[in-house]
Amino acid sequence: MPLSIHFRRALCAAVLFAAATAPSLAAAPGTVWPDSNWAAATPESQGMDAGKLNALRDYLESRQTREALVIRHGRIVGEWYWRGASAETKLPVFSVTKSITSTAAGMLVDSGKLRLDEPAADFIPAWRDDDRKAITIRHLLSMTSGLKHEEYGYFFRQDQLKQSLAQPLESPPGTKWEYNNIACNCLSEIVSKASGMELADFLQQRLYDPLGIRSATMDRNGGRALAYMGLRITARDLARIGYLFLHKGEWKGKRILSEQWVKEATRASQKLAPWYGHLWWVHNEYRDESDPADSFEAIGLYGNYLCVFPSQDMIVVRLIGNGSGAPTDVDRAKMKGLALSAITK
Repeated sequence: MPLSIHFRRALCAAVLFAAATAPSLAAAPGTVWPDSNWAAATPESQGMDAGKLNALRDYLESRQTREALVIRHGRIVGEWYWRGASAETKLPVFSVTKSITSTAAGMLVDSGKLRLDEPAADFIPAWRDDDRKAITIRHLLSMTSGLKHEEYGYFFRQDQLKQSLAQPLESPPGTKWEYNNIACNCLSEIVSKASGMELADFLQQRLYDPLGIRSATMDRNGGRALAYMGLRITARDLARIGYLFLHKGEWKGKRILSEQWVKEATRASQKLAPWYGHLWWVHNEYRDESDPADSFEAIGLYGNYLCVFPSQDMIVVRLIGNGSGAPTDVDRAKMKGLALSAITK
């Protein structure tokens, strides 16, 4: 890359970083921010029906849930733990991790260190001399990279990232949507190269510490944090990430993520699967018509969920950690429907 381009990118990065991290007064007066704990309140005081929340609690308990939270207007109105769990119990949340990796990428986009439409090969030299040079950062974040999806034995590899980076192209980038763990894991390398820090360390410094998250750890494979799974976290700390997105990237008057990135990540990223954003599941006329159109969620195996409802100023978290599939999975639509039906005003 010519020196002049390096200089322009560095200058752009400095300007964008200053804008992204500048103090903001966007939050509504009276916004409740969690400190070391979350404030709690009665459901009725936050415009919710206690009886209907109890119906949600009973349903989640019947599905072997371990941790569940409902937060409205910044206050906990429902919090339940079962099967030996407590507010301090961190659980694996599987593919919820993808949405956190997306957030790391968003921070780097905000600072100018990544551009959505630049070649991923800028950070993965082995891709520069073959057809993978057409893959962009946007393709990896939207599950449209076209990399071969062959997961047999992948989870047992001693170096999963090495295999991810060696995957051949199967389809032209941008022509096929496929939920692809192997392709997603390439973002671990890209975040590391763009930030100069390992993915888990970058998230600790730029996301977890500013939000007061103390429980988050990330599984490593071959010495590297996985980008597609491996986050372990408590329900309360996961809710903090949802609350950051609910407030459009602002946290206690400071800009952690740009509002533009929050919008970008949580709306349809392509037309092949318009229910998918940048590693977030989104809602529109193509999916779950009963859900609020601006709602979105992070989804993990066995029914680990972080659901964000901006128009309702509500977050719902349901964690089971390592489940066993049905009947331990919840019907996500039913769970969300019960939470939404509890809103009275």
